Amino acid sequence: VGPDDAFDSDADRFTGVTDIFTLAPNEINSDLDAGFYDDTGLSSFDEGMVFEDLNGNGTRDPGEPGIPGVIVNLIDPITGYVLETTSSDSNGEYSFLEIPSNEYILEFVTPTGFVPTYQDVGPDDAGDSDIDRNTGRTDIIFLAPNTTDGNQDAGYFSDAGLARIQDGRVFNDLNGNGLQDAGEPGIAGITMNLIDPSTGFILDSTVTDANGFYSFFDLFARDYILAFDHATGFLGTFKDVGNNDAIDSDFGRFSNETDVFILSPGEINTQLDAGLFDANRAASFEDGVSFDDANGNGVRDPGEGVLTGVTINLVDPNNGNILETVVTDSNGEYNFLSIPDGDYILEYVAPATHVFTHQDRGNDDTIDSDADRDTGRTGIVNLSAGETDNTQGAGFVDRTLLSTIGNRIWRDVDGNGLFDAGELGVPNVTIRLLDEDMNVLETTQSDASGFYSFDELLPDTYIVEFISPDGARFTLKDVGADETIDSDVGRFTGRTDPFFLAIQELNNDIDAGLLPPNRPPEDIILSSTEITENAPDGTVVGDLQVVDPDPIDDHEFWFEDIYGNRSKVDPEGRFIIVGDQILVYDTSLIDFEQERSHTVRILVEDSEGEVYREDVVIDVIDEADTPNYQFDSKQFSEMFDGYDQNESGRYLNNPDYTPADLDLETRKSLMQRVLSWIKD
Repeated sequence: VGPDDAFDSDADRFTGVTDIFTLAPNEINSDLDAGFYDDTGLSSFDEGMVFEDLNGNGTRDPGEPGIPGVIVNLIDPITGYVLETTSSDSNGEYSFLEIPSNEYILEFVTPTGFVPTYQDVGPDDAGDSDIDRNTGRTDIIFLAPNTTDGNQDAGYFSDAGLARIQDGRVFNDLNGNGLQDAGEPGIAGITMNLIDPSTGFILDSTVTDANGFYSFFDLFARDYILAFDHATGFLGTFKDVGNNDAIDSDFGRFSNETDVFILSPGEINTQLDAGLFDANRAASFEDGVSFDDANGNGVRDPGEGVLTGVTINLVDPNNGNILETVVTDSNGEYNFLSIPDGDYILEYVAPATHVFTHQDRGNDDTIDSDADRDTGRTGIVNLSAGETDNTQGAGFVDRTLLSTIGNRIWRDVDGNGLFDAGELGVPNVTIRLLDEDMNVLETTQSDASGFYSFDELLPDTYIVEFISPDGARFTLKDVGADETIDSDVGRFTGRTDPFFLAIQELNNDIDAGLLPPNRPPEDIILSSTEITENAPDGTVVGDLQVVDPDPIDDHEFWFEDIYGNRSKVDPEGRFIIVGDQILVYDTSLIDFEQERSHTVRILVEDSEGEVYREDVVIDVIDEADTPNYQFDSKQFSEMFDGYDQNESGRYLNNPDYTPADLDLETRKSLMQRVLSWIKD
């Protein structure tokens, strides 16, 4: 024992014989000593086992063989000296017999082709491996007097195909998104445990370094779980967020452990990380509910039931990642507890038997449905530190209670506003379902026979809009009393009036009649083409009519000059078109003695912009000219010279005239002009 031969015992413990030694000439050997100890209370390490751990679970299972020839050293824990050495026999067993009661360490020298298995796995000391994986030594063992310890074993597994977990990291998730972002620090001093998933036993442990990193080397290729001990002041962040396993957190928020994972032979896994966040930031969504909206009004009314097993996803609005998923319990409720403060979206997954009800109906957020009907998502909800939000819920309506709108769009050939025998449906027409605010809810197309439908609708107020496929206008609306054959849309909009659809209602009376494609007007007819000269302004010349092959159309009449310019007054200023009539505009320009007829070009335009133009001759009828000169003491001046609009007389108008106002010369001048007009 030890390096100093002057003080050790040189005799074998059982034979009392030294090893062979040689005395050199003239040598004096004073180091051949024999030590004895009291044989009272002797103890032993007996039938300890060196075994091959075939499944790498750290324990000796039935059928796992011993390993012969493994050197075992008995060590003094005080001096570190090897007290005695033995080796395992053909069965893998070894012994140290009749040794004093004392403290010892057993040291096993790892055989070639093996590495030590996991130490102290499970509660059964008789079947585990007791040696440290790095040193090959047991802990200090105290042998009490007169005892035999047969439980000090060493397990090994093959070093072929060893795997490792390397540079896993525990990080502080400062923004609470479940990912290791740039600048987020590691957390030191966290104990990491490698666990056997079949037994739950801890196989190995380590502690994170100053940067939060940890590793497990020389691992048997098999299945494992990793867990960490609770970190004071921290809570677990979201698990498995996104699709990049290198930067997510792989540990459950409440279990503090990973799922079962398998290490393949030779594998180096560097992606087993754990994210934590400051516990002072914790907030919650609590007692959210999924309810069965039996009347489809978007509000949870008294007596309405709940839906169990509904999936709800907690979504990061910044990147769309699903942070966590839960399902509603037997009360239809769900929770997301102890999550970081911040912005979230809740996403509800509708069961196959139901659809979402109306969103945000009413003004009580505790009983409405917060899920969008198309996406199942709420708006962005902000949780502050320490806040508990229990207002987020989703309502669903049973598909068997949903309603339908539909019928047909047809070509109303005769334009009578009714679907008559022989009139055909119009295929491939785009039809849109609108809400009362004109938002498009759904879009469909008519089938080959002109039929369409909007199915699985909630009770609500709707508008149906038909889009003319060829620019043709729609027929007359609401003709007659039979809703099944009339047209329900406006002629110009193609839309119905708003109507309410009740729950479980089948409304198959929403139709649209489409006129034939527009054709241009073909002729213009003026009911009279004569006007008497001196007819007062505003006198009707005649009524305008249009010949149009379209049964229903709107038209507008214009005068057109030689340059193609349109106006309601003809280019010479004689006539004006008002509605569908031609009137006298300026009677002073209609004089038989000047022109006996006037040719005007009339243009008519229909509702689709198609035009027809025609030159029309308006004859002037002669009337005997008998001027009627009238002079009013209050209406006498030199300001106006012409025919009055109502008579053929000439006027000289000055409202403020009195003879005394004018001097003699002025009066003479005026009289001379009057005489001249009379001669004319």
